[in-house]
Amino acid sequence: MAVAAVYLRQKNKRLDACYDYDIPENLAEGVVPGVRVVVGFGNGDRVLEGFVVAIKDHSHYGGALKSIRWVIDEVPVLTASQLVLCQWMRDYYCSLYYEALAFFVSPVPVEHRMLEGRVEEGYQAYTVTETVYHLTEAGRQGHTTGRHMNRVMDLLRFRDYTASEMREILGDIASSRRTLIQKGWVIARERCVDIEDIGVEKTMAPPEGLVGRAKACYLKYRAMETPEKPVFFCLKNKKSRFALYTKLIADCLKTGKQAVLLYPEVGLSLENQRDFYQFFGNRGAICHGRLKKQERYLLYEAVRGESIQVVMGSRAALFLPYRQLGLIIIDEEMDSSYYAASMPRFHTLRVAEEYARITGAQLVAGDALPSVQAYASVASRRWQFIGDLSMTAKPPMVVDMQAEIRQGNLDFISHPLEKALVENSASGKKSLLLLNRRGYASYTFCRDCGYIPKCEGCGVTLKYYQDGTLRCPYCGKTQVKSASCPRCGSRRYRTMGLGLDQAEAVLRKRYPHWRILKIDGGTVPDYEAYKAMNETLSKGEWDVVLGTRLLIKGFAFGSVDLAAALLMDNDMNFGDYTSGENAYQLYARFFSLSQGMALAQTYEPENETVAALASGNPQVFYRSELSYRKALGYPPAGHLAVFGVMAPDDRMARADALTLGKTLKEALGDQETQGYTLFEPTLAGRQPGSGEIKYKLLLKLRTLEHFQGMMRGIIQNGGIERLSARISIEIDPPVTI
Repeated sequence: MAVAAVYLRQKNKRLDACYDYDIPENLAEGVVPGVRVVVGFGNGDRVLEGFVVAIKDHSHYGGALKSIRWVIDEVPVLTASQLVLCQWMRDYYCSLYYEALAFFVSPVPVEHRMLEGRVEEGYQAYTVTETVYHLTEAGRQGHTTGRHMNRVMDLLRFRDYTASEMREILGDIASSRRTLIQKGWVIARERCVDIEDIGVEKTMAPPEGLVGRAKACYLKYRAMETPEKPVFFCLKNKKSRFALYTKLIADCLKTGKQAVLLYPEVGLSLENQRDFYQFFGNRGAICHGRLKKQERYLLYEAVRGESIQVVMGSRAALFLPYRQLGLIIIDEEMDSSYYAASMPRFHTLRVAEEYARITGAQLVAGDALPSVQAYASVASRRWQFIGDLSMTAKPPMVVDMQAEIRQGNLDFISHPLEKALVENSASGKKSLLLLNRRGYASYTFCRDCGYIPKCEGCGVTLKYYQDGTLRCPYCGKTQVKSASCPRCGSRRYRTMGLGLDQAEAVLRKRYPHWRILKIDGGTVPDYEAYKAMNETLSKGEWDVVLGTRLLIKGFAFGSVDLAAALLMDNDMNFGDYTSGENAYQLYARFFSLSQGMALAQTYEPENETVAALASGNPQVFYRSELSYRKALGYPPAGHLAVFGVMAPDDRMARADALTLGKTLKEALGDQETQGYTLFEPTLAGRQPGSGEIKYKLLLKLRTLEHFQGMMRGIIQNGGIERLSARISIEIDPPVTI
């Protein structure tokens, strides 16, 4: 008797378990681990999709087994390693199995339709024809002075490209492409895309030779005594890191294995994409959120068929069906885009670490500075460290803004900063100014009754903008600021705090001859705007760039002689246990953009983050931060489980939060023996979009093993499903507020 262990596609945590189903003889060949099937469930024999995770020769269930009705997939949609990883994600992050599975399955959805009273499911077949551009022999011999035409010709020397691929890598080059076609140097031709066509070109250009620190890091890596350990490469220069990565990938491909290189979405620079294709030709592919459905489907199948050997992309690239994964590389490992916002709420580095353990692949992370988690892994010898942990730029000059006030300067520009800006402008040098706060002012405040306007739907404070409007930073809802307080009618209803728009307005008025650019979520809302801004910056027709934390996201600033933080205090005192780390990482990276002077304005010059930056020694920060987290039991010294309790009204959310807290406390047992601290529920405000009220419970833990077993018991006993509110669970989230 053949029995399939099946997870069901449903949303009840209490029902999220493996169910045994009989395998009919006529389906025996098709029912294997990793395929989706259709089954009946419950007394009503409700038709559900299921996922086969194992085949057994018997069942421990005492009753009669239902039979699998039919098989959806012709071949498994997950590899054996992915099956193990998916189960681990479900257990580690306390999610539904299908929530974890959603990150792995083919981008082409199962289609549902009713035929004669039953559900039919299947794939939509693709026959894709596309126009590609090919460099002719005349083009290979041709010479031109046109910069954009040369870039097109250089790209096409290695493979044919579609117009969208060329635009993705080179930007808007349609005019140059048309000129090359008129010359006969480039031709357009139609090709029918088949999965088998992807990756057929076996030749690839070898990566350029490594030099300097990248070469030293590579040689040290090759000489490692324990190569199975994860490795952190500390290299300040992004180009050097990319060159090192391509060399490691080339070595991996020579062994017949596949590799994946992960970047934050905005980190997939045009230059990196061009070089990636030049190095790896049709053996490489790029995976990001802007791929069309048919492109994602073809990529999925090409990776599964091993015609694609290396993928560069965002975190989604990690979940493609690699058959022989030999190398996982994660650049800028602490970037916020690596954290999943939906269940299971995972950090990509933690999942990659487990995936490397399952597959035996080498895990590599790289950045200018390690996260505190990565630093702790190196300190505990779980990871190996290669590189130089030091600040390449000069330490910033710290300006005490309280002292400026005592000297009569109430402006946001200190005397040292004004002097540096004026001198830079006079000598034609470039300056960067960072203020990590959008809008014209932080908020609007009534000095008589204390009223602060908030978004009715999201519950967050409205930001004031220069056009006189109040805008929600979550949903974007806008209203005009009234001259008097809506609550008490007072005329002392004014804006408070400094925002980026206000700083820009002051600078433009004070220095009208300066060429000032602004970089924030408004001027750079998407990837196309990012590319356009880089094009503008590369021309060098600017004096000052004023921006938020987006300034550190790989823009082409060129030579910069001043990097100044207008006000660091909000980032350092954000109210989360990671505030110090996030502020240090932001400002250390920002100050390193300057080849000349760095300047930090703050009202709290004695703050440990400021002191660490001023010391010029990152070790000062890491030692202090790890000591703080160890003393209070925060990750990586311990673990945090954060429960979100969301409901339409405050009464329901609070009641369920208190009930959940009581359930957790009873299940956890003795506090000292089990090593945990459970905090009382706190109001976390309204959820953006849904408008639901959210309460938050924080649970500190020494280890996760007891907690995970406890959560399985709570779920099986209905402790979650009995609550009216929606419940989210996060394990060691990067922020808790």
